[in-house]
Amino acid sequence: MMVVSLSCTLRRLACVGLIVLSASAWAQKLDPRKSARDVPEHDPSRRSLACSYLMSQQTIAVHQVVKSILSGEFFKKPQKVDKTLYDYSPLKAVQHLYQPTEQNGIALVNAPYEFKGTSIEFGVCYGFATFVRNMKVLARFHPDQFPLNSEGHTLHRFTDLDRWRQFYRDKINQLIVGDSIVHIPGFGNSHEFSLIPEIELMIKEATLDLWSEEAIRLSPMKSMIRSGIRQSPSQIQKVLKELEFDLKAHQMPKIFLHSLQKAKFALTSRYQHVVLVYGIKHDPNGTTRLQVWDINFYASTLQHDPKEIVISKEGVMTYQPWFQEQDPKGVRLARIEITPENDEETLKHLKALELEAIYK
Repeated sequence: MMVVSLSCTLRRLACVGLIVLSASAWAQKLDPRKSARDVPEHDPSRRSLACSYLMSQQTIAVHQVVKSILSGEFFKKPQKVDKTLYDYSPLKAVQHLYQPTEQNGIALVNAPYEFKGTSIEFGVCYGFATFVRNMKVLARFHPDQFPLNSEGHTLHRFTDLDRWRQFYRDKINQLIVGDSIVHIPGFGNSHEFSLIPEIELMIKEATLDLWSEEAIRLSPMKSMIRSGIRQSPSQIQKVLKELEFDLKAHQMPKIFLHSLQKAKFALTSRYQHVVLVYGIKHDPNGTTRLQVWDINFYASTLQHDPKEIVISKEGVMTYQPWFQEQDPKGVRLARIEITPENDEETLKHLKALELEAIYK
């Protein structure tokens, strides 16, 4: 009986993972982005292939859920944080990087065509947003330096590719962990760094691993499961108050978006997305605008065409860039929530910045 019960539980959890991931896959499949590696913007085959694309992800989704459960990561709870106890001033030194510019962004976005050739051809916003935020806070670029091996000899990309690649893979993995300053020689900024094809591929693979570790847990999935329950105006104001605190404390909070629109391939679920918030504005008419770094767009696009979540004084929330080709007016949101692990990640950033200041 216990074996049967466990088997049923695993199957149900796997189904939950598949439901959530299928919704995310469909959302990304409908949203073309321009890139040197892009498919044609008006490729007529995109939608006709959507169903087969989702089917191809089923095994991956179930595998990630089961792997997370068996490793115990699924049940890991995020650390609870009393935000008022911490000094956030070290973050002020990197706050200018939250503003979108081509130089402080990365040269790839969260979209299926960007992940062609990786071990899993599936772009996911959760891990991608985490990596981008970690890079902004923790990466230190040194264009006048060179990658060195353990003997102090320079590693060259074309004559010593394997060790050169391993050197930068280690740097990327350090950024994934997100608890220490990472010095990156040979590049002037994150855009230059991510333009190199070998590094681009390593970032994608590392991001997918981060997604499987972070998003496939009980706490984020609880948030996803209740995505269809619409927030009241008072609940929205509570989230906005917390975001105000984070922004004044020089943070770049990571938030869940849940659409009112039902996901076509996700039964009872809604579409979910994760973005980073870097600013907040209050209009005279009571409207609040959250300025967001959306991982579905290149930084250069965000610089010239900022993306905002618009919240009316009545509590109606709209995010215009989401599903823009389906509805130019934008998608109505049911919920916005700060991700469960957001504060825990911020504490790791603070500790790393404090150590950097000590050893400068």
